[in-house]
Amino acid sequence: MESRRSTRAKGKATANANTSADLPGVQDDSYVEPAESDELPPPKKRRKPSTKTPKSKLKSETVNSSRSRKGKLRHLPEMPLDILFEVFGHLRPIDLLNLSRTTKALRNILMRRSAITLWKSSLRSVESLPECPPDLTEPQYAHLAFDPHCHFCYALCSQNIYWACRLRVCKACISEHFIESREVEALFPNVADKYNWATTLLPSIRIPSRRSWERRLSPRKQADSVAQTLKELINDSERLNAFVIERANFVVSLNNHAGECERWYAEVGDLRSQELADIRRRRKEAILKRLEGLGWGDDISKMNKQDHETFSRQHSVKQTRDLTDRIWLNIKDGIIEFMQDLKEKRLNRERRERIHLRQKVVKTLLDQYSRTRPYEEIHPGLADVCLMEDFKKVIDLPEDAEVTEASFGECHVLFIFDHLTCRTFVSILTSSIKISV
Repeated sequence: MESRRSTRAKGKATANANTSADLPGVQDDSYVEPAESDELPPPKKRRKPSTKTPKSKLKSETVNSSRSRKGKLRHLPEMPLDILFEVFGHLRPIDLLNLSRTTKALRNILMRRSAITLWKSSLRSVESLPECPPDLTEPQYAHLAFDPHCHFCYALCSQNIYWACRLRVCKACISEHFIESREVEALFPNVADKYNWATTLLPSIRIPSRRSWERRLSPRKQADSVAQTLKELINDSERLNAFVIERANFVVSLNNHAGECERWYAEVGDLRSQELADIRRRRKEAILKRLEGLGWGDDISKMNKQDHETFSRQHSVKQTRDLTDRIWLNIKDGIIEFMQDLKEKRLNRERRERIHLRQKVVKTLLDQYSRTRPYEEIHPGLADVCLMEDFKKVIDLPEDAEVTEASFGECHVLFIFDHLTCRTFVSILTSSIKISV
């Protein structure tokens, strides 16, 4: 089957004729004109089925029921074209692209010029998508905008679209298939000095570098093609000037269209991010509602901001799929185990906070007592007092017990303070005597 580019792209001037032709794989998505031998044969006349089914056939159909469902797609081309186009008219561009790659017959239908209205309709159904540029066919544009694979190695690289270069490239292929601006100028220095063609005659991308500046790169194949054309026209100044002007204008149009595509793609990314965030929020709310039904409502109400963030980061919570009964059964045990750990950590945190507040009450009493004693007198520390059994009993009271200064008993407290003071003084005095001896 002989492939050719669209008449629209074919009629362009020499300055932009190499752009899409030099791109890897794009000719696979160009429109084709079927040869006579490629015309679809008329569907075969089917025999009238018998009303009786042999028992052996029933058994065979039962055994091979799953196998018989395979390959159903091959029967699509046998349907009338108007019905096919009506069905295909509801597909997204990426669906049309994938469908055209399934069988030769479907490719023959979808990639012929008569299917251009189908592709245009599919592209128009994508909200805010810029118009297909004149240097690409509609399938090529769909391939660039929606196929998430590298144009060179076919690895997944969904984010690396370089619109002005008409390429989607993974990081591994950039160094091999792109060339830096200084290398571009070295291809043909005489012309480069005169026209600064490295920056005006080629689309370029900017890649962050380890240094403080960015690397400016251009597609290697396009650079070689333009350099060859410049070399051929070097002795014909009139044609050379015309080519440079036309090529520069073409690159300007590439950059303008690329700007529109980048803005559209950023909007799509924002909308998709918001959509995924909404799905995660709904999933989290559904999980919390299920937990409330299992008696975890009080613990959920006591979760602070950090607890909610930790809960949201759980693998089973942050999935971008709405919660179903089946999914809940699969993740319930793990979620409950996480909630038990979270509850234990919360109780420990609340206990530390409660003890800290009650120790502050003891410190207030200790400060009040210290102000009644001579300055040079040795006083017990807060830790010594809090570790005493009578004080520790009050500090460790249940969380619903209110602890105030009166809870410790003023007279008893002063007696303990006096006792601690004497004990501390005797301990220090004894230590001093041992050291002097």
